[in-house]
Amino acid sequence: MKKLSDDKESTLSDTELLSQLESGHEEAAALLYHRYADRLIRLTEKRSTGQLANRLDAEDIVQSVFRTFFRRASTGHYQLPEGEEIWKLFLVISLNKIRKKADFHQAAKRNVGRTQSIGDKQLAANDE
Repeated sequence: MKKLSDDKESTLSDTELLSQLESGHEEAAALLYHRYADRLIRLTEKRSTGQLANRLDAEDIVQSVFRTFFRRASTGHYQLPEGEEIWKLFLVISLNKIRKKADFHQAAKRNVGRTQSIGDKQLAANDE
């Protein structure tokens, strides 16, 4: 893999980083990850509250988002207009993954609403 020069790293736009990523510059992937990972984690945590939060790990969702993005970006799947951010794309990918995971965990056999924690079972046993 090719390496970006240190002086260019901090000033590259998302469009330039996407282009560098397609050209095989692995630092472009790291820069995009560091630019957006924390924001995506916060989004995922905000969207997966309550009982669903016990079953979803925000960092796992974010890793999946980046895995999908990097796989597709390396093949030239995405085109970003100059001056635009990749955030909107990450947002859509993240929301779709969160929705898919929520649907999975709310299916009849795995319904998160039917799940009791150990503490709930102990409370019910103590009430009897």
